[in-house]
Amino acid sequence: MTNRVEYIDIAKGIGILLVYIGHCFLNKDGMLFQSIYSFHMPLFFLISGMLFQYNPDYGIAKIIYGKVVTLLLPYLLFTVLYCLCFLAYRSNPIVYLLYGWGRIPLWFIPILFAIEIIHLLLFKGRIIFRIIVGGIIISLFTYKTTTNGWLPYCVSEIPWFYLCFISGFFLKSFTPKCLEVFHCLNVDGVLRTKNLTFGGVLFVMSQLILFCVVLPYNSNYRLQDNDLLSYIMRYVLGMMGSISVLFVSSGISHSLVGAVFKWLGMNSLVILCVHWLLLHTLYTIAFSPLNHFLIWIVMTIIIFVYNKFVSPRIIKLKKSIL
Repeated sequence: MTNRVEYIDIAKGIGILLVYIGHCFLNKDGMLFQSIYSFHMPLFFLISGMLFQYNPDYGIAKIIYGKVVTLLLPYLLFTVLYCLCFLAYRSNPIVYLLYGWGRIPLWFIPILFAIEIIHLLLFKGRIIFRIIVGGIIISLFTYKTTTNGWLPYCVSEIPWFYLCFISGFFLKSFTPKCLEVFHCLNVDGVLRTKNLTFGGVLFVMSQLILFCVVLPYNSNYRLQDNDLLSYIMRYVLGMMGSISVLFVSSGISHSLVGAVFKWLGMNSLVILCVHWLLLHTLYTIAFSPLNHFLIWIVMTIIIFVYNKFVSPRIIKLKKSIL
């Protein structure tokens, strides 16, 4: 894959590791769970906004086709895998499909697809599409903030995730000098050290706000969108945590630790889709720390197979369309 940005891959790697840890049966009232869930999903949507590109030579229709190939085809592939596994467990996968996969991470892919199409139509579509899409977002936001209800596939969360996405888009579009800092191109490493320090300080500040201000005010702030102040707090924490990760990622670039996170980030799609299934499969057999070692071995094999046989065909299909 070309045109990759190292600190972005590292940030994605940190994020996907946090997703994995967050799904390891943590105590939901514990500090680790609260810390991870304060920013790990905003991080992915922020990065997606930063990476969003529009090529006017292709047109909206071809760009949408490209998104279908790169997002929905892998989603379909892993959906089939999950359905086969559920059938093997003698469980009905239709229930999970209709429910929007519930807590299973597959929901992220169609929601990201929807948000990228929404963003494309809002900024580049005809006026009628802008009105329709804007009306949908306002309706979902009104529904969520008045009823605090939930819709399958986290559709009710689209306004929140799009807020994170568009924050990344504006960060890239209107603050290029800030992104140049992330790149940390200087050879002597002084800038990388400063970025690492700043990212660490910013993260500590976000956690102090989380545990000293937000949680005492409302321990359910992440889910209580009918409380506007909690909504604002969630955004502040999400952005502070996400930006701190970007600075830390820049700070650890060109290091062994950075290389490990870069590999995780480059394969974050596969890890996102298979880790939950492996976690729950092995933990139903035996609850052991050894499971994590086995899970990562199996995931590495799946990543190799995906990159060898699936990813090249998806890239080839995308190129044939665009």
